[in-house]
Amino acid sequence: MKIPFVTDSYRGSIPINWYPVKDDEKGVILKGRPGLSEFADIGSTVPVRAFYKDAPNNILYILAGGKAYKMTAAGVITEIGDVSTSTGPGWIVGNGTQIMFVDGVKGYTYTIATGVYAEIADVDFPGASCCTYQDGYGVILAPSTGTFYISALYDFTAWDALDYASAEGWPDNLVAALMDHRELLLFGQITIENWINTGAADFPFERREGAFIETGLGAVGSPAKLDNNVYFLTDQYQIARLVGYQVQIISTSKIANEISALTSKNDALGMGIVYDGLPFYLLSFPTGGITYCYDVSLSLRVNTHIWHKWASYPGTGRFRGNCYAHFAGYHLFGDHSNGKIYYLNPDDYQDNGEHLIAEMESQEISQEGAWVHYPSMQIEFDAGHAAQGEDPQAMLSWSDDSGFTWSNEHWVSIGKTGEYGRRAIWRRLGSGFRRHYRLRVTHNVNRNILSVNWLK
Repeated sequence: MKIPFVTDSYRGSIPINWYPVKDDEKGVILKGRPGLSEFADIGSTVPVRAFYKDAPNNILYILAGGKAYKMTAAGVITEIGDVSTSTGPGWIVGNGTQIMFVDGVKGYTYTIATGVYAEIADVDFPGASCCTYQDGYGVILAPSTGTFYISALYDFTAWDALDYASAEGWPDNLVAALMDHRELLLFGQITIENWINTGAADFPFERREGAFIETGLGAVGSPAKLDNNVYFLTDQYQIARLVGYQVQIISTSKIANEISALTSKNDALGMGIVYDGLPFYLLSFPTGGITYCYDVSLSLRVNTHIWHKWASYPGTGRFRGNCYAHFAGYHLFGDHSNGKIYYLNPDDYQDNGEHLIAEMESQEISQEGAWVHYPSMQIEFDAGHAAQGEDPQAMLSWSDDSGFTWSNEHWVSIGKTGEYGRRAIWRRLGSGFRRHYRLRVTHNVNRNILSVNWLK
């Protein structure tokens, strides 16, 4: 008999640092989130705010704290210059010869060939709350307006006071801009407009007719491109994706309830990654101290929305990653507070030396109000990979009152080095009318789960 730790939308609890994978032979199995290993260190205690990969030159540009940097594939970091703010989201784009940094207030350019870095000094530059790039143009949003400006073609230093347009489908301010499939997405407070480059002489961008979306953006840092769609937090604080010009809500009622309880939501940061061939959308709430992860491919396969959480410890549990880039063959994340850059490492079961705690709960197990005698439980881990001399443990507890109180944790070995056939078995589980189980692994060990079953 299978125990429902892994089901459709995880009614009751969302797994932490475990995610389901559809296996053709075993069905749904659980994999432990890979750990974070250090790739580079900026050398100061600052948030890493933004990445931009310059693929032709194999350089990663970085906005961290109040400075701009660049990094080689070998992890060598060079400071470029200062920016005016030191926290909050940042944006970096390139046009092939120049890099533009926007810190939420001002803009800066770096010329690749000469190494010259400077604040954008053109008197027609209105400041920038966000930026993107399309077809040779830098695109910025004028702060606290519904107006966007474009740079001169392939020149981020040159701006014309007449090269602007307004998103006027509804009188709201623009919050963020993103280029997707060569369309310019302009996110407002309560609407989204799509603009395209028509090559018109006076101003090359025009609104696409029939693509006006009556949904706004709830957090400037939340939009991310992934798997040919755009994911974001709406103005109603639902998690959504754009499929063409249609908004699909992907947050479950459980996640919606958790988000609604957060004291701050508009600081959310979104990242789209493809790891191990699987696309994931990560959405962190820095003030709330929580990171949700949407499993795109499995959700499509099972036709329901599959979520789990990525958490780092100690602290609130928010994942340490603050921004993401796939660079030099690595999945890189910038830390939200300490200036370090990590790579996802499936052979590291810690986050930069800190315990990576995995936890999940089962659905309620009952038999229509009948008294149930619970037999022994067996969990098959991918065992035998512990460090020499270690005896890693899994911890099981249970609740017979819908999670208000829990039993003591019962510890069972996952398997020492070489104990590849080891099964974790819990016996004498008692009886009750209804029950939830909670499983935790805190040891630094492979915690992939192959099966969870009752033993008759």
